Amino acid sequence: MKPLRHFPFVALLAALALPCSSVGAEIAQCKNHYILAQPCYPAPFGLETFRIRQLYSSQDGEFQFVELENTVPTNGSARLAGARLSVTDRRGRTKTIHFDADLSVGRMGGQRVAIASEPFDELLREDYPYSGAQKADFTIPVRFLPTDGGTIVLAGADSWTYERLPTDGATSLMRSGEEVFGLATNFDGEQFTAGYYNLTVREFRHKRTGEYFLTGSEPELDQLLRPDSGWETTGGYFSSRSIVEDRFLSRVFGAPQPVCRFRTTEEHGNAQLFVLAAECELIAEEWPDFTLELTAAFHAWQPDERSGACPTARRPGSGMELKPLYRLHRYETNELRYTTKPAVRDLLEREGWIVEGWGTERTAMCVTSGNL
Repeated sequence: MKPLRHFPFVALLAALALPCSSVGAEIAQCKNHYILAQPCYPAPFGLETFRIRQLYSSQDGEFQFVELENTVPTNGSARLAGARLSVTDRRGRTKTIHFDADLSVGRMGGQRVAIASEPFDELLREDYPYSGAQKADFTIPVRFLPTDGGTIVLAGADSWTYERLPTDGATSLMRSGEEVFGLATNFDGEQFTAGYYNLTVREFRHKRTGEYFLTGSEPELDQLLRPDSGWETTGGYFSSRSIVEDRFLSRVFGAPQPVCRFRTTEEHGNAQLFVLAAECELIAEEWPDFTLELTAAFHAWQPDERSGACPTARRPGSGMELKPLYRLHRYETNELRYTTKPAVRDLLEREGWIVEGWGTERTAMCVTSGNL
């Protein structure tokens, strides 16, 4: 009988017992004659193996993510601590973050890195496990990505200049230029989706001129919220949606319409005029000197033409309702103001403002909530 040590499986056990050799701080890859797979944990890989794969943003820039992709087909640890990610907008302003840690995972991850805005990351942590992911790998501040175009740079690894980001709340921009449903994967291999359709339109007032300004768009919010902008928030807002094909609320109230935003001429007060899509062509024809600034500043519902009442929920007992948004015009100064409160509407009307809108209630459009 042959000694046991000559049998192949003993040689295999001996090979498995051998430690992996080290080169500096790295763990060398090792394999043996009998096993084609690598029994040793792969060596850590560095920043240079990553590229920027996709970008996502909600319309107001509150919810954003950047997804990186590892171009080396391996699993393990990634040396990312201290790496720099920066973005420069069309006006030459640059924002930068630094990654604060390396990453490591088991055998199923290691190919993607997800970097989400802080509110997005908080929501993922709160919703887990229903969202499908527990957290992003790193966070960025709100409005880190300019939605009207810019250049994003992963220092020492990759750079991407993009024209614009989709802001419907559902889709992201791929490196190929394709717009797809936003789906990101973190370093652990867990996925999370976008689908943030809520949009808050904030009211601002200029400190010197007293002019009012309403917006829910990332580039404008980024400018107005700067300390040196000359503008301050009034605390007033209304909320609506950033998309037409809203599967949830469309079933309840019907599909909303895009809302156009015109800028009136100096002669007519240089004011913001928001009108539903059904009225946009009419305004453009009657007032050709008005500037069409946005074709979809937000999405809202059309009131009843006769009564001005907002659409009611199609599902009885849903507990959901829409809120009227009123538009008021002061002919002496050609100012325009907006409010969701009938008491404010009535007060301004007594002061000489004209309420412009649909039906006997004179509702301009219907939104989901507000405190203006």
